[in-house]
Amino acid sequence: MPVPYADMLLMMGANGTKPRIIPCIPMKMAVENISALQLKKGVKRKEPTFLATLCIEDVERSSGPIPEPVKELLLEFEDVMPQDMPERLPPRCTVDHEIELVPGAKPPAWAPYRMSQSELIELRRQLTEMLDTGIIVPSKSPYESPVLFQKKHDDASDYTLGGVLLQEGHPVAYESRKLKDAEQRYAAHEKELLAVVHCLRLWRHYLLGTPFVVNTDNTA
Repeated sequence: MPVPYADMLLMMGANGTKPRIIPCIPMKMAVENISALQLKKGVKRKEPTFLATLCIEDVERSSGPIPEPVKELLLEFEDVMPQDMPERLPPRCTVDHEIELVPGAKPPAWAPYRMSQSELIELRRQLTEMLDTGIIVPSKSPYESPVLFQKKHDDASDYTLGGVLLQEGHPVAYESRKLKDAEQRYAAHEKELLAVVHCLRLWRHYLLGTPFVVNTDNTA
Protein backbone atom coordinates (compact mmCIF):
# COMPACT_ATOMS: atom_id res chain seq x y z
CA MET A 1 0.00 0.00 0.00
CA PRO A 2 1.62 3.27 -1.04
CA VAL A 3 1.97 5.75 1.77
CA PRO A 4 1.71 9.41 0.76
CA TYR A 5 4.29 11.81 2.13
CA ALA A 6 6.47 8.90 3.22
CA ASP A 7 9.49 11.16 3.35
CA MET A 8 7.71 13.73 5.51
CA LEU A 9 6.40 13.85 9.06
CA LEU A 10 2.68 14.54 9.43
CA MET A 11 1.66 16.15 12.71
CA MET A 12 -2.02 16.42 13.64
CA GLY A 13 -3.03 19.55 15.44
CA ALA A 14 -4.92 19.36 18.72
CA ASN A 15 -8.46 20.72 19.31
CA GLY A 16 -9.36 20.62 15.61
CA THR A 17 -6.49 22.74 14.34
CA LYS A 18 -5.10 22.21 10.88
CA PRO A 19 -2.52 19.45 10.39
CA ARG A 20 1.04 20.47 9.65
CA ILE A 21 3.59 18.67 7.45
CA ILE A 22 7.22 18.96 8.52
CA PRO A 23 9.83 17.60 6.09
CA CYS A 24 12.31 15.13 7.50
CA ILE A 25 16.00 14.79 6.68
CA PRO A 26 16.28 12.07 4.03
CA MET A 27 18.50 9.15 4.99
CA LYS A 28 21.39 8.17 2.75
CA MET A 29 21.05 4.62 1.49
CA ALA A 30 24.71 4.16 0.65
CA VAL A 31 26.90 1.20 1.48
CA GLU A 32 30.52 1.95 2.24
CA ASN A 33 33.28 -0.60 2.08
CA ILE A 34 35.42 -0.99 5.18
CA SER A 35 39.01 -2.04 5.52
CA ALA A 36 40.30 -5.23 7.11
CA LEU A 37 41.45 -3.27 10.18
CA GLN A 38 37.97 -1.77 10.66
CA LEU A 39 36.42 -5.24 10.33
CA LYS A 40 38.80 -6.64 12.94
CA LYS A 41 37.94 -3.87 15.40
CA GLY A 42 34.22 -4.35 14.81
CA VAL A 43 34.43 -8.09 15.46
CA LYS A 44 36.28 -7.44 18.73
CA ARG A 45 33.52 -5.05 19.82
CA LYS A 46 30.93 -7.69 18.79
CA GLU A 47 29.27 -5.38 16.30
CA PRO A 48 26.81 -6.85 13.76
CA THR A 49 28.88 -7.95 10.79
CA PHE A 50 27.61 -8.97 7.35
CA LEU A 51 29.50 -10.49 4.44
CA ALA A 52 28.21 -10.03 0.90
CA THR A 53 29.59 -11.47 -2.33
CA LEU A 54 28.77 -10.76 -5.95
CA CYS A 55 28.52 -13.57 -8.47
CA ILE A 56 29.05 -12.85 -12.14
CA GLU A 57 26.91 -14.92 -14.44
CA ASP A 58 28.33 -15.79 -17.82
CA VAL A 59 25.48 -15.11 -20.18
CA GLU A 60 26.03 -15.93 -23.81
CA ARG A 61 24.73 -13.12 -25.92
CA SER A 62 23.87 -13.88 -29.48
CA SER A 63 24.08 -11.02 -31.93
CA GLY A 64 21.64 -12.66 -34.29
CA PRO A 65 22.16 -13.59 -37.92
CA ILE A 66 24.61 -11.53 -39.96
CA PRO A 67 22.95 -9.64 -42.83
CA GLU A 68 23.82 -10.81 -46.32
CA PRO A 69 25.51 -7.52 -47.39
CA VAL A 70 27.78 -7.74 -44.35
CA LYS A 71 28.64 -11.37 -45.15
CA GLU A 72 29.59 -10.45 -48.70
CA LEU A 73 31.78 -7.61 -47.45
CA LEU A 74 33.55 -9.85 -44.94
CA LEU A 75 34.20 -12.50 -47.57
CA GLU A 76 35.54 -9.90 -49.99
CA PHE A 77 38.14 -8.66 -47.50
CA GLU A 78 38.84 -11.99 -45.83
CA ASP A 79 42.55 -11.79 -46.63
CA VAL A 80 42.96 -8.48 -44.78
CA MET A 81 42.57 -10.01 -41.31
CA PRO A 82 43.32 -13.75 -41.55
CA GLN A 83 42.89 -16.12 -38.65
CA ASP A 84 46.64 -16.83 -38.38
CA MET A 85 48.54 -13.54 -38.29
CA PRO A 86 52.07 -13.55 -39.78
CA GLU A 87 55.02 -13.48 -37.38
CA ARG A 88 57.01 -10.91 -39.35
CA LEU A 89 56.52 -8.12 -41.86
CA PRO A 90 56.31 -8.95 -45.56
CA PRO A 91 59.41 -8.37 -47.73
CA ARG A 92 60.05 -4.81 -48.79
CA CYS A 93 58.61 -3.79 -52.14
CA THR A 94 60.68 -2.26 -54.91
CA VAL A 95 58.65 0.95 -54.64
CA ASP A 96 57.68 2.27 -51.22
CA HIS A 97 54.84 4.47 -52.44
CA GLU A 98 53.53 5.68 -55.73
CA ILE A 99 50.40 7.31 -57.11
CA GLU A 100 49.14 5.95 -60.39
CA LEU A 101 47.95 8.71 -62.71
CA VAL A 102 45.64 8.42 -65.65
CA PRO A 103 47.64 8.34 -68.92
CA GLY A 104 47.81 11.83 -70.41
CA ALA A 105 46.64 13.52 -67.22
CA LYS A 106 47.92 17.03 -66.53
CA PRO A 107 49.90 17.79 -63.35
CA PRO A 108 47.86 19.07 -60.42
CA ALA A 109 47.48 22.75 -59.69
CA TRP A 110 50.51 24.41 -58.12
CA ALA A 111 50.38 25.75 -54.60
CA PRO A 112 49.54 29.47 -54.41
CA TYR A 113 52.67 31.64 -54.42
CA ARG A 114 53.25 35.34 -54.78
CA MET A 115 54.33 34.85 -58.39
CA SER A 116 53.08 32.58 -61.12
CA GLN A 117 55.00 29.61 -62.46
CA SER A 118 56.14 31.47 -65.56
CA GLU A 119 57.40 34.40 -63.46
CA LEU A 120 59.32 32.01 -61.20
CA ILE A 121 61.00 30.35 -64.20
CA GLU A 122 62.01 33.75 -65.58
CA LEU A 123 63.40 34.84 -62.20
CA ARG A 124 65.50 31.70 -61.91
CA ARG A 125 66.82 32.19 -65.46
CA GLN A 126 67.91 35.75 -64.75
CA LEU A 127 69.54 34.80 -61.45
CA THR A 128 71.44 31.96 -63.14
CA GLU A 129 72.72 34.33 -65.84
CA MET A 130 73.86 36.87 -63.23
CA LEU A 131 75.68 34.18 -61.28
CA ASP A 132 77.39 32.86 -64.42
CA THR A 133 78.54 36.33 -65.53
CA GLY A 134 79.70 37.29 -62.03
CA ILE A 135 77.31 40.20 -61.58
CA ILE A 136 76.18 38.67 -58.30
CA VAL A 137 77.96 36.16 -56.09
CA PRO A 138 76.64 33.90 -53.32
CA SER A 139 76.88 35.41 -49.85
CA LYS A 140 79.81 34.10 -47.80
CA SER A 141 79.47 36.51 -44.91
CA PRO A 142 79.55 34.85 -41.48
CA TYR A 143 77.09 37.49 -40.25
CA GLU A 144 73.39 37.71 -41.05
CA SER A 145 73.40 41.45 -41.68
CA PRO A 146 76.20 44.03 -42.01
CA VAL A 147 74.52 46.25 -39.42
CA LEU A 148 73.84 43.52 -36.84
CA PHE A 149 76.96 41.90 -35.42
CA GLN A 150 75.34 38.52 -34.83
CA LYS A 151 77.22 35.55 -36.20
CA LYS A 152 75.33 32.78 -37.98
CA HIS A 153 74.95 29.73 -35.78
CA ASP A 154 75.48 26.56 -37.80
CA ASP A 155 77.14 24.33 -35.21
CA ALA A 156 75.40 22.98 -32.09
CA SER A 157 78.10 20.56 -30.93
CA ASP A 158 79.17 22.87 -28.11
CA TYR A 159 75.83 22.99 -26.30
CA THR A 160 73.59 20.16 -27.62
CA LEU A 161 73.79 16.53 -28.67
CA GLY A 162 71.57 14.61 -31.04
CA GLY A 163 71.08 11.28 -32.73
CA VAL A 164 69.07 9.58 -35.45
CA LEU A 165 68.02 5.92 -35.48
CA LEU A 166 67.95 4.53 -39.02
CA GLN A 167 66.73 1.22 -40.39
CA GLU A 168 67.64 0.45 -44.00
CA GLY A 169 68.20 4.14 -44.63
CA HIS A 170 64.84 5.23 -43.21
CA PRO A 171 64.66 7.31 -39.99
CA VAL A 172 62.89 5.60 -37.11
CA ALA A 173 63.43 8.01 -34.21
CA TYR A 174 65.16 11.30 -33.42
CA GLU A 175 66.70 12.49 -30.17
CA SER A 176 68.34 15.73 -29.02
CA ARG A 177 68.93 17.45 -25.73
CA LYS A 178 70.87 20.38 -24.34
CA LEU A 179 74.19 19.81 -22.64
CA LYS A 180 74.54 20.74 -19.00
CA ASP A 181 77.06 23.33 -17.87
CA ALA A 182 79.52 20.66 -16.74
CA GLU A 183 79.01 18.64 -19.95
CA GLN A 184 79.79 21.67 -22.13
CA ARG A 185 83.33 21.65 -20.69
CA TYR A 186 83.92 18.06 -21.84
CA ALA A 187 86.46 17.27 -24.53
CA ALA A 188 85.32 16.46 -28.07
CA HIS A 189 85.70 12.70 -27.66
CA GLU A 190 83.87 12.83 -24.30
CA LYS A 191 80.91 14.63 -25.90
CA GLU A 192 80.90 12.03 -28.67
CA LEU A 193 80.78 9.15 -26.19
CA LEU A 194 78.13 10.97 -24.15
CA ALA A 195 75.88 11.20 -27.22
CA VAL A 196 76.42 7.52 -28.04
CA VAL A 197 75.64 6.35 -24.49
CA HIS A 198 72.59 8.61 -24.26
CA CYS A 199 71.10 7.30 -27.51
CA LEU A 200 71.87 3.67 -26.64
CA ARG A 201 70.04 4.02 -23.33
CA LEU A 202 67.09 5.74 -24.98
CA TRP A 203 66.72 3.27 -27.87
CA ARG A 204 67.63 0.15 -25.89
CA HIS A 205 64.27 -1.51 -26.64
CA TYR A 206 64.92 -1.09 -30.38
CA LEU A 207 68.48 -2.43 -30.33
CA LEU A 208 68.27 -5.44 -28.01
CA GLY A 209 68.93 -8.68 -29.90
CA THR A 210 69.74 -6.90 -33.17
CA PRO A 211 73.21 -6.12 -34.56
CA PHE A 212 73.67 -2.42 -35.26
CA VAL A 213 76.37 0.02 -36.37
CA VAL A 214 77.19 3.31 -34.60
CA ASN A 215 78.23 6.20 -36.85
CA THR A 216 79.35 9.59 -35.55
CA ASP A 217 80.10 12.89 -37.27
CA ASN A 218 83.04 13.81 -35.06
CA THR A 219 86.13 14.59 -37.12
CA ALA A 220 88.37 15.57 -34.19
